[in-house]
Amino acid sequence: MSTNGAPEIWTDAEDGETYINSPGRGFLGNMAGAPASSCIAMRQYAWRGREQFLSDTAIAFTHSDHEDDCDTHFLLTGATERIYNSEFRDRGEDRNDPFAHWCAYDRALELLLFKMVESSVHSVVAPEFYVVVHDALRPMRLTGELAKTASAGNEGPGGTKQPDGGWRPVRVPYSRNKGWPSVVLEVAYSESQKKLQSDVRFWLRESEGHVSTVLTVAIRDRAETIIVEKWENAANGRAHAQQHLKITRNRRANTATVTGGPLIIEFEKLFSRPISSPIERDIVLGNVQLQQIARVVWQEADMEEEKRRGR
Repeated sequence: MSTNGAPEIWTDAEDGETYINSPGRGFLGNMAGAPASSCIAMRQYAWRGREQFLSDTAIAFTHSDHEDDCDTHFLLTGATERIYNSEFRDRGEDRNDPFAHWCAYDRALELLLFKMVESSVHSVVAPEFYVVVHDALRPMRLTGELAKTASAGNEGPGGTKQPDGGWRPVRVPYSRNKGWPSVVLEVAYSESQKKLQSDVRFWLRESEGHVSTVLTVAIRDRAETIIVEKWENAANGRAHAQQHLKITRNRRANTATVTGGPLIIEFEKLFSRPISSPIERDIVLGNVQLQQIARVVWQEADMEEEKRRGR
């Protein structure tokens, strides 16, 4: 962390795990740094009052040609807790209200992350992931025991964040806070890992153990490659990528190649209780399930590309 309290700047050469586990304050500091080499610089605006905020962000909110998450997000600096509480916190989910477009607040660094629009490629991932997990629960007769968490956001000591997707058991043990998901899914339609690193840092630090697993999905190379990682806190308390999977598209052969699978979501971490029946087991997403998710992403990416070409 910088000694003058400024956000930490992390380069692409530094390992993401180092940033996620660094002892510094906040979780959005890496997004305030230099952009990835393949990504344009994220827009940043300083808070200078309501009218100036609307003026600064008018073009950003009306610009429709967003191709990745670096272009669909911007940071508002100087967002003190007083400003956050009075201007942004309880604005609801009105997509026509620029003040309601925030998706993460870093209290320590006074940064607000805004999502201007969400690409259709980004938006299909979480629902499709839920479908394959839900289907995997059918043999266990547990499809009615898994709930999606609300998108309103979760608040920890250092800030607040809204997940792309989150699941928890319907019956939450008394030892758990039912407001937090047990498993979180975060998506980045970008070459950069910076947003996903800040996501993992928030969920595994700020939830104080209530979030057991964070799944990240990085959609790269114009959606030709999909990287899935499973992040958890190890026994020593450090966040670690327990799994790294890659799904690659072969357009000519119309096939998908999966390496690093299957993806395993541990039963106890999803349902916050031990296995108690012979039919209960870890959720295993093999090649078929992962290819199903990838094909939905690729179909949406192809449609977006056709729209761009048709303009």
